[in-house]
Amino acid sequence: MGAGQGRRGLILLLPLLTLLLFALASCTGARPHRPVQLSGLPRFDPGYTQWLERQSLLGSVHTLTSQVSGSGRIWQNNSSSRRLSVLLEAAPNWLMIDPAEESHNGHALLRLANPETIRSLAESGCQGLFLTNRDERGDIWIDGKTLSFGQNGITALKIDERIGTEKDLAILTDQLDAASVQLGGEILPAATGLGPDFMLQARGDSRFQGLYAMVAVPQDLWPQLPPSKAEWDCRPLPAAAVAALAAKGLLPEKLSRQTLPWASEGGWAATGEILGTDGQRHRKAYYYSRSPIRPVLLWQDPSGLAKRVFSAAVIRHTGLQRQTLAGLRFEPLFALDAAPESSPEKSGAENDRMRLEPGLTALSETCLEVHRYGGWTMQVDIVPPSFVPVILSATDFCRDSITQAASAYAALTGDAGPLARMLEFSITKNIPHCRLVRGLHDQEGIDLHPLLTLSDGQTLLQRARSASGLGTEAFALSETAISGKTALMASIAIGLPGLCFLRAEDFSDTRAPSAKTHSDGLFPAPVADLLKARARQGLAQGRIRNVVHSPSSGAVGVLTALPAGGYWFLAVNFSEKRCELSLPLPKDISSDGMKDIATGKEISPSSARNDAQVTFVLGPLESRHVFFSPTQRKG
Repeated sequence: MGAGQGRRGLILLLPLLTLLLFALASCTGARPHRPVQLSGLPRFDPGYTQWLERQSLLGSVHTLTSQVSGSGRIWQNNSSSRRLSVLLEAAPNWLMIDPAEESHNGHALLRLANPETIRSLAESGCQGLFLTNRDERGDIWIDGKTLSFGQNGITALKIDERIGTEKDLAILTDQLDAASVQLGGEILPAATGLGPDFMLQARGDSRFQGLYAMVAVPQDLWPQLPPSKAEWDCRPLPAAAVAALAAKGLLPEKLSRQTLPWASEGGWAATGEILGTDGQRHRKAYYYSRSPIRPVLLWQDPSGLAKRVFSAAVIRHTGLQRQTLAGLRFEPLFALDAAPESSPEKSGAENDRMRLEPGLTALSETCLEVHRYGGWTMQVDIVPPSFVPVILSATDFCRDSITQAASAYAALTGDAGPLARMLEFSITKNIPHCRLVRGLHDQEGIDLHPLLTLSDGQTLLQRARSASGLGTEAFALSETAISGKTALMASIAIGLPGLCFLRAEDFSDTRAPSAKTHSDGLFPAPVADLLKARARQGLAQGRIRNVVHSPSSGAVGVLTALPAGGYWFLAVNFSEKRCELSLPLPKDISSDGMKDIATGKEISPSSARNDAQVTFVLGPLESRHVFFSPTQRKG
């Protein structure tokens, strides 16, 4: 055989060798940290393409949906039935854990499945375990993009090998089931990472077209794009480049999202020069959320690919993994549409619904699918308080945007006035607090946007920035800025209706418990007692009746009517000074039936000024939880 024939034979064998190598990797369960294609081919390696497809989100769709299609699973639950009270009764209190912080050696899930861990969870007053950042993230695919775990999005419907396996999760679920503890977690977010699906669509694979909000940029417009050093060195597009692409009809001149001042940061970005499946070089423009390495799935594309991926994610999460609660991050889809030429002649909730499309439809349809397999959903991203009723029309629960930012402000400044006003605002808007999820945390920090709901919101925001050292444009407050007061903020989550989410580190100021040490409980004993009382009294299903605040102090109080009768009163002093807080009593209770919920001890009515009001003395940075029995007052 001649030298030329030998070279041609080697080139013909390269795709086969590629397939063989990746098949072996798949069989052993291992794969390269950052896969690379074999060189020597005049076009993108087809063997590597096929391997990428097997790692992709879309590659999982058929396997997952086939377990439902043609079976009776689809008829086991009513998709339109909310059954909110069932979850509120069964699991009002949740422990939130990031498995990646527990262990990086692949055994985090098994450690959580330890019987002692499960016992400690139940004894600490939690009926639910919510796991964040479980699935494979995108930084394994891109050089130089290793960020904190989960920050750059999911890229596959599989457990990240650094925390465990699907089998490990099944063991954990069985252990939780035996202890009557619910399991929950987030499903695929609307903004993923730069993984196989993104790469295959960018390379022109026809089976992936329409999955992301992505368009090809004609070569004559490349000079308008930012320079790039490599294929996946993705850069935001400057305004001039967006305008040039919009003039060609490739991008919308304006998105509806640009009319929402609270929408998360995002925009259009461009890839580097990519070798396509056709052997040509291409550059693609796409929409991202927060960072160019977080591309947004295109729900409204006629191919329906994004819908299929979300359906598969729901089947896996709720139907197969038996996770009761599904966290949805669909905010990047809100108002992701071309802006209308003129504002719709609508008002109120109907106008809000239209402004949020296609995200609201995506949220609603995904919620119905989760119901079909027996679960519940919550919107995890922060939305303005005024939009909460609209969000709740499409999902079971919504993240609490009423108290979190205002509580953080109170912790920073010692001023609880904005917190009281936010609670009063929620009452006037008839926001059902029993459908709010409190205590959720983000890696980006505490979002301060909800402060802008108040008439002096800009002033409050500037004051928070000044007190915490934030930049003049920043909206995310680091939790370190309120170090020493996280337990006070946790008291808000414990003492109000809705689902309560806590982390062991929320009480590090009190006793420094660790999720890794379960011998004496996850939380301080008084906190565990409060959580147990919260479940016993049905506070999660309660209805806020009154909010009290003394302008001269940093204290706020909230009175909640309990479903079985009686009241739960939460009083929190965010200031460094001792203060008094007076509570007017409804006619169906008196100061004779007071009990300190944390200690279980009766409270003497001697602190009551009269039969219609009771006054509490709060020490610096103190919170109290008081139960009032349903006793009719005389006269």
